[in-house]
Amino acid sequence: MKYFFILFFNINVFAQQAVFLPATEIQRQYYIETNTWFDGSPMNNEKVDGFIYKKKESLFYVLDDYAKGNAINAKLFGVKANGISDDTTSLQKSLDLGVKYGITLILPYGTMITSNDLLLDISSSKGKIRLIGSGISNTIIKNIGTTTKNALKITGNHFNNLEIRDFRIERELSTPQPTGNVGLFVEKQVYASLENIEIIRFTK
Repeated sequence: MKYFFILFFNINVFAQQAVFLPATEIQRQYYIETNTWFDGSPMNNEKVDGFIYKKKESLFYVLDDYAKGNAINAKLFGVKANGISDDTTSLQKSLDLGVKYGITLILPYGTMITSNDLLLDISSSKGKIRLIGSGISNTIIKNIGTTTKNALKITGNHFNNLEIRDFRIERELSTPQPTGNVGLFVEKQVYASLENIEIIRFTK
C-alpha cells in the first residue's frame, strides 16, 4: 500500500514509497493510493479535488482519514482560524466538500473571519452531516462587513440528517447594538440536532 504525506522531498519509509505534497497548517496528512472514487466508480482527473482526492504523476490518492471514516478538520481546506485572515472562501469549500463526501467536519479552535454568506446545502447528501466545534468560547465564526444576509444558512430537505454543535457565530462585540442580519438560518430540516450554539449581535 502506498502512502504520501506532506513535506517537500521524497524518501522511503519502511520500504514503502512515500510521496509528499505541499505543506498545510495542520498536522501531516497521509494519503493512500486508490483506483476508485468514493462512490465506487473509477478514478479520473475530473474527480481530483486537491483535498480529499489528489494526484501525483500518474497515480491517484485518497486522504487516509477519509478512507477510514474519521472526522476531518476544516483546516485541511485552508481555513486559518487566526482571527485575522478572511476564511469565507475556505470555509465554504469545506462545507461544500463535507456535503459532497458525507464527512464529519471539525471546525477548528480559534476565530474564523467571514465577510459573506455561508451556505450548508445538504439536499444532495446521502449521509448525516456533522459540523462540530470545540465549544462556544473556543470555536468562533466572526462575521464582518455589510454584505452578509445569513452568516450561516442550512437548507435541504432531510429527516434526521443534520448535527451541528459547539461553536459560536458573532458580530462585533464592542457595540451593544446588533450589526448583523441573520446569524443562523435553518430550513427544511426535521429532527435536526443543534446543540450548544451561540449567536451574538445579530438582529435575527
